[in-house]
Amino acid sequence: MKKFTLLELLVVVAIIGILTSMLLPALGKARLSAQKSVCVSNMKQIGTSMYIYGDDNDSHVVTAAVSGSITYSKQLSEDYGMSDAIFSCAQDKIERSNDRKTRSYSMNTGTSITFEGTSTPKDDSDCNGVTRMATYNTVSYSEIASDTLLLTELWESINYAHGWSRADMTWSYWNYMSDWTERLDAFHFGRPNYLLIDGSVKNRVHSTYNQGMFTRFAND
Repeated sequence: MKKFTLLELLVVVAIIGILTSMLLPALGKARLSAQKSVCVSNMKQIGTSMYIYGDDNDSHVVTAAVSGSITYSKQLSEDYGMSDAIFSCAQDKIERSNDRKTRSYSMNTGTSITFEGTSTPKDDSDCNGVTRMATYNTVSYSEIASDTLLLTELWESINYAHGWSRADMTWSYWNYMSDWTERLDAFHFGRPNYLLIDGSVKNRVHSTYNQGMFTRFAND
């Protein structure tokens, strides 16, 4: 039986090393692509639960937040069975304050009557069950332009599951785009995902977001 020489073994090891170095970036990209696909799936599931909420509430859109304790994620989680994991993007590695669970997505307050400063309940006891937020948002899906953003990504330490902070993203996004561009650059290489009124999930370069994407009424 022929034995391998030391030189031949070193050549084989070198070839394996080269192949590994070539494969690792490809594997890394595949992993990131898979994570983004899960993120897109999460947003679609959230959109579906929002439509179910609408069916229960005269086609009204769930609002981002109506007090310091009631938010869209809390409503959908507690009353529509959405797991906390659905509100988290796998690529969002930012540690939340106070060890809270991750919420990577925030709602557009332009789809909510609370955007106009309506009164809000003090706590959950003021409105309970699947209709607890309906009193505070009577905007229907049919009133909103089809290309309006309903939900988009917002990765930040104070944005945590069911918390009031960053439950809405309208003003936050303008700050991000004008002052904190590098934060948005981290979201899927600068192409954040967003959920439209029609339930579809898209992504685009964050610098191409414009005021029209936050328009509330279809006839505006």
